[in-house]
Amino acid sequence: AIMAHDTLRYNHFMQQLMLNRNLDAQTKISLILPSLRKLAHDSSQQDMLIDLAHNIVDQAPDKKEPLSLYADLLYSCGKIDSALPVYRRYLGLDSMKFNVWNQVLAIYAEQQKSDSVLAISQHCMKLFPTNAMPYFFSGITLMQQKKHKDALVYLQQGMKLEKENKAIQAQLLSSMAEVYHTLQQHTYSDSCFEVALQLQPDDATLLNNYAYYLSERKLRLDKAEEMSKHSLELQPASKSFLDTYGWIQFQQGRYREAQLYIRKALDSNGMDDGTLHEHLGDVYDKLGEHDKAKEEWMKAKEKGESTPVLLRKIQTGHYEE
Repeated sequence: AIMAHDTLRYNHFMQQLMLNRNLDAQTKISLILPSLRKLAHDSSQQDMLIDLAHNIVDQAPDKKEPLSLYADLLYSCGKIDSALPVYRRYLGLDSMKFNVWNQVLAIYAEQQKSDSVLAISQHCMKLFPTNAMPYFFSGITLMQQKKHKDALVYLQQGMKLEKENKAIQAQLLSSMAEVYHTLQQHTYSDSCFEVALQLQPDDATLLNNYAYYLSERKLRLDKAEEMSKHSLELQPASKSFLDTYGWIQFQQGRYREAQLYIRKALDSNGMDDGTLHEHLGDVYDKLGEHDKAKEEWMKAKEKGESTPVLLRKIQTGHYEE
């Protein structure tokens, strides 16, 4: 109870400070910053801080720093729709701060507004010709639009430009690996994955995706199993990672083990995932439980899977690749 009283007193004190016209914006920001760092561990202060940051903006509408602070705060509290116009306002005052453009691109990408992502990326390429990020955003957006060859051009260009940041290099490479996989250029895909993993050996998604693609092609299954296992050590509850590990067991003929992991994937928020039901059906078929197999394949279809292979399995009642 004492804590709550202290918090109220602190909030009141902060609000008085923020309304104090004699304090400049920079001082007010420096007073808020310690609370912002605490926000990472305690979200109960969120609304109060957002109000305070908003007040600073109102009192110094032509200053950039308060806008940037307010936008970052909204963004880090998950209020991305509110953060966007504040970032845009900042760019109206200063269009040469790439970090702010980067946030705007990230928000449009999250909102899946691909036209905006592409338009702003093109604009940023002119403003910041040596920065890899606009190329990355263009690349992943074109991938989503299934324009794979165009995507590749941008991702490769981004790769040429990014000299230092290993995390960004790995992202560019793993996106290229995905594109090459879709284009069925597996040698290129594999080598992009290999280089990306040298840069980021503990990137769980990278490990999982590469392992899964190898298992689909029944290649280097020992390596696939090792990578999949490592991804599960990093994220034990991921339904995709559990399914991958189960599928690698399936490809090695360890059907009981496969059943265990694919069941775990379904129990880990995977009930609406058609692929998981199809995989479990395949496992049941190999275990000779054909009725259960057909039941799972039907569930896969209900959840939106409709590949010719799945439809044939339902029709014939037998597994096929």
